[in-house]
Order: sequence, then structure tokens, then C-alpha cells
Amino acid sequence: MIWDHVIRGGTIVTPQEVYEADIYIRDGKIAAISKRRLPGEASNVANLQKCLHILHVSTGEAVDLIRQAQEQGYPITAETCPHYLFLSNEDFAAVGPAMKVYPPVKYKKDQERLWKGIAEGVVSIVCSDHAPHTEQEKDGDLWSIPAGMCGVETLAPLMLNAVSQNRLSLSQVAAVSSENPAKQFGIFPQKGRTVMRDGQIVSGPIGRWIHPVRQEDAIGHAWCEQL
Repeated sequence: MIWDHVIRGGTIVTPQEVYEADIYIRDGKIAAISKRRLPGEASNVANLQKCLHILHVSTGEAVDLIRQAQEQGYPITAETCPHYLFLSNEDFAAVGPAMKVYPPVKYKKDQERLWKGIAEGVVSIVCSDHAPHTEQEKDGDLWSIPAGMCGVETLAPLMLNAVSQNRLSLSQVAAVSSENPAKQFGIFPQKGRTVMRDGQIVSGPIGRWIHPVRQEDAIGHAWCEQL
């Protein structure tokens, strides 16, 4: 195993370096497979008159490959997740192994390309990829704990906070989190759009919308105060 060789050889000495090595090895494998398979897969789904939807896009290179295929007329859509938009390898020192998710959270350059991909419409959906675990399950080293993190209760406040940072507009938040998924899966306009009637509107301070709570030592639950 590459890991045994690298770690036992003394090349890696810190948890941060272990995480960086994990990114490097997995990134190289996935990039090679993507470059080799994406054109063929895109052609196959086009011949079948279907759409190829790519999940959990986490790298800038993937965004570029998807954009290239879209520009060539292939029916390809893509989605990413909050952890790829708001975390990078630089956060591992503070978050630790609890940040373990697959594909791994990558670099700042990937994060910026993902945001640009949303602005360009290359990445049309942002989903939670919700995979909660108990604190005990996520308490361990990078190899022993399960991959995955919470997303349902953090997706909305994070995306709304991105609006305040001028990353995107409220209309874009509604599109990538609701309208575009509904269109993608053929349930629009029955789902995916809010229709205002009689002047009613949902509002409230962003910081008070979502509050994390604990239940039987599980993390990932939430309740809404002002909706």
C-alpha cells in the first residue's frame, strides 16, 4: 500500500500532511479516470437521449472538463456541496479528522473555481450530501472514522451568508438549491418555486433561522425558529 510506504518511511509526520497526501493520491486517480471516461460517458448518454448528472464536484479541473463537454453540446449537469464551497485543506488544522468526506475537501483554488462554475451556470445545483454521524463515530484518526458530514441544517444559512458576501444573489440561491433540482428531476413548477400570495413573505434574521441541537448524542439535527 502507498500509505504504508509513505507513513512508515517517515515522509509524513503531521495529521495535516496525512490529509494533504490523501488529497494528492485520490485527486490524481480521479482526475485520470475523469479525463479518460467523461467523453465516452457523455457520448453514450447523448445517444440514449439522456442527461449525465455528475455529483459531488470538488475540483476546479472537473468544472473545466464539465464546461468543455457542455460547450460541445453534451447533455451534462453538475452539482457541488457546501463543504467544497466553504472549506479547504487549510481548515483541516482547525476542524481535524471530522472534516473527512469523499471526495475530500480540496484547495482554495478549487473552491474559487467552484464558485465561478456556479456563476457561469456550469454547476447548476448545490446539495447537502447530508451524512450525519455521532460525535463518538467522528472521534478518531483520519483512517478509523467514517466519511461524511452534516449538511441539511447548514446549507441554507451558509448560502445566505454567501449572499451577504456578494458571492451570489438570492435568486441564484433559490435556483441552485430549489428551482434547478426541481427542473432536473421533472417536478417543476409543482416544486421548486415559491409563489407569493396576498403579500405574504417569509422573513427573519439570518443568524436566528437555524439552531443546532443535540439528541441522543447525535449531531446534525436542527430546528427553525422564525420561518
